[in-house]
Order: sequence, then structure tokens, then C-alpha cells
Amino acid sequence: MPISNITLNHLNTSEPDFEDRLAKLLQRDMIVSDDVTTIVSDILQQVKTRGDAAVLEYTNQFDFGAESMGDLLVSS
Repeated sequence: MPISNITLNHLNTSEPDFEDRLAKLLQRDMIVSDDVTTIVSDILQQVKTRGDAAVLEYTNQFDFGAESMGDLLVSS
């Protein structure tokens, strides 16, 4: 199921309105969809069963090309 029309919000803890923006985002109603629940459950099961191979597969499917787990390192 492709994901479309998603707006990403970038929050920076050093900005003066950070707390207000975060509180506003957390007040939003969450929509629970059986389709989403099924897909997420499958992804979690695949990661539990197949480990790093599944993480790399889903990273490449949903985010960016990664050849190894080392490509997924996040710097501070």
C-alpha cells in the first residue's frame, strides 16, 4: 500500500515555540485503520523473524537505498 499526501513536520527543540508545536501535534486524533494495522504487524513480524535483512528491505522500500546496516547509522 503506497503512502501519499504525507506532511512531515520538523521540530527543533531549540526553537522558542517547540513546546507549543509539539503539544499541538500530540493533540491530533489518531486514525486507526485495519489495513495499516495489518501492514505494520506484518513488518514487525518480518523484522522479528528475519532481523537486519528485513530492516534493510523495508528501508529500501519506504525510505532510501541502503546496502548494509552501516548505511543506517544516524549521527547526532
